[in-house]
Amino acid sequence: MPSWITPAVDVLQLLVNVGALVGGAIIWKLYVNNFKAALTSKDAAISSVEKNRDMWSDKAQELEKRSPEVMERILSDRIQTREGDLTSRRGQRSA
Repeated sequence: MPSWITPAVDVLQLLVNVGALVGGAIIWKLYVNNFKAALTSKDAAISSVEKNRDMWSDKAQELEKRSPEVMERILSDRIQTREGDLTSRRGQRSA
């Protein structure tokens, strides 16, 4: 075997190892970027669902405030307050 082959094999092995490391680093970087993009996408989806949930919760509360039972209770409270005012005024006039 010629004497120049041994150093050439060492250099070739070094180049192959460096290529494998660089290729592995590139693949790892792409994997990490893909993983980050998936997490960002899931976070955006969760945020969208939370906003949608909050919107529907607010709508449900608005509809509940407009329900007949609530309106009846509010009117009943107002009537009782007004009757209380009228009876107290009548008591003040007679005194």
